[in-house]
Amino acid sequence: VQLSSEDFDVLNRALEYPTRKNFLRAARQIVQRNWIPAYQQRPVLNVNTNGDPVGAGAKTYRVMVQSELRPEGEQKRSRMEIQFWKISYDPRTKSVRAALSETFVFSPEELFQSPEQNNS
Repeated sequence: VQLSSEDFDVLNRALEYPTRKNFLRAARQIVQRNWIPAYQQRPVLNVNTNGDPVGAGAKTYRVMVQSELRPEGEQKRSRMEIQFWKISYDPRTKSVRAALSETFVFSPEELFQSPEQNNS
C-alpha cells in the first residue's frame, strides 16, 4: 500500500521493533482506510550496493492507494496477513538474500475493535 506521511510513523515503529503489537497497530491504521489499486503499474527498482536506484526491473506491480470513494453496502471484514522479511547482502559475493522472518495474522475481531476495547 502507498501510505500517507502520518502512517509512516506507525509503520516505521513496526519495522524498527517487529513485534506483533506494533504490526497490529499498523494493521489497524491500514484497515481504517478504503484502498483501491492504482491504475498504473510500477516497476520493481534495481539498486546498487549503496542502495541507490539504478534502473527499473522487468517485473511490475500494482500499488494500493487510498480512496475517498466508499464501497456500497456492508464492508467485508476479513483477516489481514502481514509478512516481515529480512534482507541480507554479502558484499564479498555481491549477492542478496531475502528470508521470511515472521508472518502475523490478525483476525477481524482484533482489527475492528472499538476504541474502548483497544484500551483494555
